[in-house]
Amino acid sequence: MRFAIFLTFLSVVSLFGQLETFGPNINTPYDELAPVISPDGLTLYFVRQNHPENKLEGKRTLAIWMSELDDKGVPKLARRMSEPFNNTVFNSLFSVTPEGSVLILGAYDKGVYQGSGFSIIPRTPEGGWGVPQKIVIQGYDTLEKNRDPNQETSQMQRSAYLANDEKTLFFSASSGSDENDSDIYVTLLSNGVWTKPLNLGTPFNSEGNEITPFLASDGETMYFSSDRKGNHDIYISRRLGSSWTRWSQPVALPAPINSSAWEAYFSIDARGEYAYVVSYQNPANKADIVRVKMREEYRPKPVVLKKKKEEAPPPPPPPPPKVKPAFVFTDELKETFSELMRKARGANTNVSDINKKTEKYKIPSGIDKEFPEKK
Repeated sequence: MRFAIFLTFLSVVSLFGQLETFGPNINTPYDELAPVISPDGLTLYFVRQNHPENKLEGKRTLAIWMSELDDKGVPKLARRMSEPFNNTVFNSLFSVTPEGSVLILGAYDKGVYQGSGFSIIPRTPEGGWGVPQKIVIQGYDTLEKNRDPNQETSQMQRSAYLANDEKTLFFSASSGSDENDSDIYVTLLSNGVWTKPLNLGTPFNSEGNEITPFLASDGETMYFSSDRKGNHDIYISRRLGSSWTRWSQPVALPAPINSSAWEAYFSIDARGEYAYVVSYQNPANKADIVRVKMREEYRPKPVVLKKKKEEAPPPPPPPPPKVKPAFVFTDELKETFSELMRKARGANTNVSDINKKTEKYKIPSGIDKEFPEKK
C-alpha cells in the first residue's frame, strides 16, 4: 500500500496548491491515466493500465474505470466500467457532457467496434448507457492516414474532447508524414453533419506536438499538452472572440502540474476550482491521479450548470366512465312494455324477468328515460 492516509497531501511546494492524492480508492500499483471529471464534479472517469481486472487480452491493456465523489471530493472505491465500455484492448474515455453523454476512443457502428475514430455513448432516460455510435467527420480519414490503427503508440496518442454543447469536437491529428507531429483540430456539428476539421492555427499549435485538448465549461479556456519546449507540459490558452482559430499565446502551467516528467491529460469541473491531472511523483514512478487547487489567473470562468429539466409527472388517469347497469328494476308495467323492449336494441327481456323478493320487473337500462327506475 503506497498511501497510509486517505486523501493525504504530497509535500510539493508550488505556486499552486499542493497535489492532493486520492489514496487506494483511485490509485493502485498500476498506472492510472487520463482523468476526466464530470462537469458537476461528482464522477471521475479514468484509464487504468494492465490491471488484472481489466479482463482484456493483450500484453498492454487500457480499461475505463470510474468513481463517484462526494461534495468534498472524497472518492468511493473505483470500479471497472462494463458494457458498452471496454470492448477492445485500448480503451479511453475523453470527455463527459452535463447531459451525461461520453466521448470514447474508437469508431463503433451499432455497438460493434469498426476501427480508429471516436464515438459517443449517450445516457438513457433511465440512467443507463446507450449504444456507442461513431462520429463521422468529413475528411477525418485523410488526417489519420499516417496512423496505424493496430499500432500501440498510434492508439495511445489519439485524444479528443466533446464540448458541453455536444456540437463542438476537438481532436489531435497529424496531417503530415510524421504521425508524432500532431496539431489540434475542431469540427462542428451542422445540420446533422460533422464539418471538415479546422486547424486551430498558430500560436495555439506549434511545430511540436499538441495533444489531449480540454475545453472548460466556459467555452473559452483550453488546456492541452504540448512539447513545443522539449518535454510534454500542460498549457493554457483562451479563445479570442467567436472564432475557433483565434487563441491567446499558450502559457505553460507552473509546478506542480508541470514537472520534469511527461505531462498530458487535464480536467477541471464547471466551478473551475480543482484540476485533475496525472502525477509521476510517487516513489515507484507509477502514474497516479491527483488534484490541485488552481490559482485564480489559471482558472476558467466559473459556470453554474443548469439543472436538468425534470419531466412533469404524467397526469392522473381519467376517472372510469360511469357505466349504467345492464338492467334496472321497476314495479310498473305499462301496456307499452313490448315497444320499449324493441327500443332497447333487441334486449332479450320479457315480463317473466321478475325479482320474486321485491316483485319488481327487470328491464334493460337503455329505456330508463321512458321507464325510470324506482327505488
